[in-house]
Amino acid sequence: MLVKHMIQRTMKSKLKIGDKAPHFAGIDQDGNIVTLKEFEGKKLIVFFYFRDALFMSISALPLLAFKRHHDAFRKEGYEVIGIGIDSERDHHWMANYLKLPYRIITDSCYAINRNYGTWAKSSKLTDNRCYTVPTIFVLDEKGTIQEIVRRIWMWGRISGLLRRIQRGKLGSKA
Repeated sequence: MLVKHMIQRTMKSKLKIGDKAPHFAGIDQDGNIVTLKEFEGKKLIVFFYFRDALFMSISALPLLAFKRHHDAFRKEGYEVIGIGIDSERDHHWMANYLKLPYRIITDSCYAINRNYGTWAKSSKLTDNRCYTVPTIFVLDEKGTIQEIVRRIWMWGRISGLLRRIQRGKLGSKA
């Protein structure tokens, strides 16, 4: 139920397939500045996830699924970037603990989440907190959104995305 409330209350930005991806800049788990501009001319998968907390198994699923399929996404020509609201230190710990082969960007001010429309406020009357709605954006070499996949805490969403990429069938909302 909580997830349903989160998705219904996604903040203002309503990106669609065919839109230009909003610029972002952040710090990765190793302290390096990462921007969308550095991926010009490359295909990119940007995914947003809950938190760097292993005790919340729902949080670790996208991280682990992208780790599992990383080589296959690279074979198809895609770079992968994760974006989370935790600190650089937390991302560093998580990336090392899980041995992640891709970069995780810190969005502790929620600016990237807001620009991509993945920041949601709980609709429960007693709960005034905000959350990241786990979402994947697939970008082409020009930074145009080719696919948007929501509710990525489900393992099959990421493997399904990989199959659509391999078959050349991007562009349908999942």
